[in-house]
Amino acid sequence: MTLFVSVPAVPQSVATIRHMVGAVLTECGVADATAAEITLALDEACANVVLHAGPVGEYEVLMVLDKDCCELGIYDRGRGFDRLAPGFGPVGDDSDGGRGFSIMRATMDHVELSSAVEDGTVVILRKSVALSADSVLHHCDGDGDGTAADVLRLPLTP
Repeated sequence: MTLFVSVPAVPQSVATIRHMVGAVLTECGVADATAAEITLALDEACANVVLHAGPVGEYEVLMVLDKDCCELGIYDRGRGFDRLAPGFGPVGDDSDGGRGFSIMRATMDHVELSSAVEDGTVVILRKSVALSADSVLHHCDGDGDGTAADVLRLPLTP
């Protein structure tokens, strides 16, 4: 199952995206605790866009959910950053007072960050999921017949 949303980079959008993705996870039978971890990490990634990307207008969220995994891509065309610049800590270093990347790393199986100055930032979040027995996703078999499990997974790049 794939969900793609482009939303304004304003504080209100963070809750909107969190509720939207949370509802999809719940309706697809993802366990409540797992859905809560995924939406918490997503919330932190979206809040980072709103707080740090600069005047980007909009940002995009892509969710691909199948029987085994939930993958989220959060993409903005904001100011980005150069992690090799003097004074910039390691990627995901929360020493500037934020805890966002620590939370993302604690709740997700995989967190990936890519950024370029004046060219935006991409955050990829991935977590294994277990589905309830009646999940609609059990009808997706990945055999190329056009069902949700057959989505072509393209890497998100700025």
